[in-house]
Amino acid sequence: MWQHLNQVGLPSKKGSSSKTNITLKINDNVCFDTKIISETFNHVYTTLSSKLIEKLPNVNKFGLSAVRKVYSKKGANINNFSFSLVSKIVVHNHLNS
Repeated sequence: MWQHLNQVGLPSKKGSSSKTNITLKINDNVCFDTKIISETFNHVYTTLSSKLIEKLPNVNKFGLSAVRKVYSKKGANINNFSFSLVSKIVVHNHLNS
């Protein structure tokens, strides 16, 4: 196992002055430059959350106006019903009835 780790660039001892052989494939090119590798990792992980957020559905799709529009098409208006907090017991009783 240690031989394999040494081959991929992991130094054998803490504080070892031996240079690691870290490589990363960037745009189909193998890169050995540790500065470019660290900048690439930094870019990937600093932009990851914004890229994931872009893939989320549009939250405005289900906003208050969209909900009102859906229910108004069904003949319900804002004065027809109301929501209120209920206890777990009330929910449990309705589910079991």
